[in-house]
Amino acid sequence: KLKISGYVQAQWLLNDKDHVTVNEPTNSFFIRRARIKFTYQALDGVKFVLQPDFSTGNLSIKDAYAVVNLPKLKDVTLWAGQFNRTNYEVEYSSSQREVLERSKVIRAIYPGEREVGVKLEYKGSTVPLKVQLMAMNGNFTGAQPIDYDSKKDLMGRLVYSIKLPSSGIGIDLGPNFYYGGTGIKYNTFVSDENGKIDSTSYKAGDYLPKQWLGGEIQIFADFLGGTALKGEYIQGTNSLTSSTNQDSKSSITARRADPAKMRHFSGYYLYLIKNIGLK
Repeated sequence: KLKISGYVQAQWLLNDKDHVTVNEPTNSFFIRRARIKFTYQALDGVKFVLQPDFSTGNLSIKDAYAVVNLPKLKDVTLWAGQFNRTNYEVEYSSSQREVLERSKVIRAIYPGEREVGVKLEYKGSTVPLKVQLMAMNGNFTGAQPIDYDSKKDLMGRLVYSIKLPSSGIGIDLGPNFYYGGTGIKYNTFVSDENGKIDSTSYKAGDYLPKQWLGGEIQIFADFLGGTALKGEYIQGTNSLTSSTNQDSKSSITARRADPAKMRHFSGYYLYLIKNIGLK
């Protein structure tokens, strides 16, 4: 009932001498990632997962959640705890992905990859459809034990699978969304993407928008050992609270120097993957 897995990424870092300060090392060994994952199948339809990360100078919990199949709804599961946000590249296992890091747009809008919350997931056994709906704290900097505002953020994702057995092609595609906000507590200074600071449009208690829409597609083909083309496009508005948001005694100068940030953005990734041989 207990499955244990994990991996280690040991790394050697080499810096150009012109880009390090005096007496700083130009090279170093360190542990980039070191994870061990425990998956316990307590009962049929009840699973617990715990995954700590032992990277150099850091001990953190990556995953800590429970998954339960809802009674009389064999295709629906309820997730609770800290787990991956509902996005294809975020959920794509580190043991399977072809490059060390996920794309920059995904790392920018889903930092830390995980969140604390609950999720309903439907995987059709007769209909090739996957639906995910997640409610979470929505802390931009990654998973935190306590939310910094009262509103919860929502994520949703729908994926439909098309299979063409005669041609050896499978296609997964669908939309996704993020709907949330960043609460303003004390610091009403807000910076836009042009660096312009506004202190009159918002007041304490307002929420800056954190909302975007996206679309994804993955195409798999049985061609000379296997080929895949994967892509996603996302567009919307992101926002980040300031560090002085939590301090009502901060001076106007300090609050202006560290405003909340609101950015309109668009981004995408595209992968072309070719397997060499059947394995």
